[in-house]
Amino acid sequence: LEPYQLEKTSLYVNGFHEIPPPTTVLPATTQTSKPTPVTGDFTMNFTVINLKHKEEMKNPNSTTFSYTERAFVALLLKLLKKTSIGQASVTCRVAALRRLRDGDAVGVDAICTYRNDSAMPPFDKVKIYGEIVNQTWGFTKIVPYQVEKTSLYVNGYHEPAFEPPTLTPSAMPSTTQFPAMASFTINYTITNLMYKQGMGVLHSKVFNSTRGTVNLLMRQLLKKSSIGPQFLRCDVTAFRSMNNGQETAVDNVCTYWKNSTTAPLNEKRVYHDLLNHTNGFTEMRPYKLDQDSLFVNDYHESPHQPSKYTKPRLFSPAMQLFRALVWASSVQSMRTPGISGTPSVSGMHL
Repeated sequence: LEPYQLEKTSLYVNGFHEIPPPTTVLPATTQTSKPTPVTGDFTMNFTVINLKHKEEMKNPNSTTFSYTERAFVALLLKLLKKTSIGQASVTCRVAALRRLRDGDAVGVDAICTYRNDSAMPPFDKVKIYGEIVNQTWGFTKIVPYQVEKTSLYVNGYHEPAFEPPTLTPSAMPSTTQFPAMASFTINYTITNLMYKQGMGVLHSKVFNSTRGTVNLLMRQLLKKSSIGPQFLRCDVTAFRSMNNGQETAVDNVCTYWKNSTTAPLNEKRVYHDLLNHTNGFTEMRPYKLDQDSLFVNDYHESPHQPSKYTKPRLFSPAMQLFRALVWASSVQSMRTPGISGTPSVSGMHL
């Protein structure tokens, strides 16, 4: 807890205490089985009507985007803490800030991640939608922002307003302005990255620095894949120790735009896109990868093992007849006076 160092076994929260397992004992992990998900994610989309869009908001790496993202994340977390999912250690990030109504409004697309285990109730998007509406005066304001009442979507779930809208038809938001976001997972193992203890702590220095590099590399790969035109971003949700800490497993959640004209995600195609851009999923420079560790959602293929059996050469009937004639001619030449020698090698093996 910088700048202080803490006794690892000294933490008590209202009397609750856990004894950490020995650091040398790690759970057995099967490389080829998909890891049990420990987190889930959902999307939130809405429109802010008293915030003007700036050109810099289009760039996720800009200072303007970062400042605006922090403001919205703080407000969303405050809302979600008071919902039924509030105890699930929710974190949020903004995927995009879209320009609406000629720049007079901003569309906010957020992705939130929560702890997904047996201790937590199942995620209920309808219930969370209602809880957010109840906290925001019928979804009209998230102080200090005013929001478009009919713009809220929670993981694609939306309820139209009961009363007729007061906006003119030209000002009404078109449904095409709110493309849904969908997500998928990518899991794999880096074999030349040793696992460090801080990697298991979300937002620690070593977690953030490693995540930044891995996110960039995966983003570059997916931009070149078949999902590239719809791709939004990828984020590491966890690093896991493999092979007694000699290797590091990576869990990603990636998001993309999805609307009525977008084909469903083809996990097999994305899987092979990644193979093609990583030399058979062996390297993602500067990292080396476990060839058998890639999962795209639940899709996985075992590496192709070349057969030791060599298939015999097959010849068409015409070629077989030609070979027979050449052979016969060669044998005949052996028996013809004045011609010495053995059947030609070319005739025998043509």
